[in-house]
Amino acid sequence: MQTYLESVDSEWFSQRLVGVLVAIMAAFAIMGIRLLYLQVLQGKELRRLSEINSIRLQDIDAPRGLIQDCNGRTIVENRPSFNLTIVPKDAKPVTQTIQKLARLIDEPVEILMKRITGKKHSGAYTPILLKEDIGRDTLAVVEVHKNSLPGVRVQVAPRRHYIYNSHAAHVVGYMGEISMGELQCAPYEDCKSGDFIGKFGIEKAY
Repeated sequence: MQTYLESVDSEWFSQRLVGVLVAIMAAFAIMGIRLLYLQVLQGKELRRLSEINSIRLQDIDAPRGLIQDCNGRTIVENRPSFNLTIVPKDAKPVTQTIQKLARLIDEPVEILMKRITGKKHSGAYTPILLKEDIGRDTLAVVEVHKNSLPGVRVQVAPRRHYIYNSHAAHVVGYMGEISMGELQCAPYEDCKSGDFIGKFGIEKAY
C-alpha cells in the first residue's frame, strides 16, 4: 500500500512539474515572438515615433535695442528676417532633401552641403542655417513644397535694419555670426555656434 501511494505521488508530482515547465516555455516563446515582432517587423515605425517624441530645445533670439542719435532719431532698428534652416535628424536622407531644395531655390548643392558639414559638431536636432533673409518668393516656394522637404524649416528672426545705410557705418558698426575663435574668448563664453554678435562700432560695444 505504501509503495502504491508513493508511486501515485511521484506520478502526480511529475505531471505537475511537466505542466509548470510547459507553461514556462510557452511564456518565453510568447515573449520571444513579441520581441521579434517589435524589433523586426515594427522596428522602423517605433524608431520613427520615438524620434518624433524627442524633447527639443528651441532658442528664441531676443531683438536688440534701437540705436538713436543725439536728437532721438532712430538710425538702427529691427525688422523680421526669414531664415531657411534644416534639422539634419529630420531631413533623412539629407543629400536627397538638399538636392531637391537646391533646385527649388536655385542655390548650388555644394554650398548648402558645405553649411551642413561645417556644423557637424552641432546637436542632431539643432537647426542649421542654410540661407539667411530669404525673399518672399523663395519663402512661398519652400512653404508650397514643405511636405516633400523633411527637416527644412523657415524661422523668423529679428534682423538689424540700418536706416541710413552706409552713413556713419564706421561708428554704428555691424553684426555678424560668431566665429570659432571668438567662441573661445571670455566675453562670449555664454554664446554658441550660430549666434550673431556685434563685430564693430556701437554694435560691438552693446
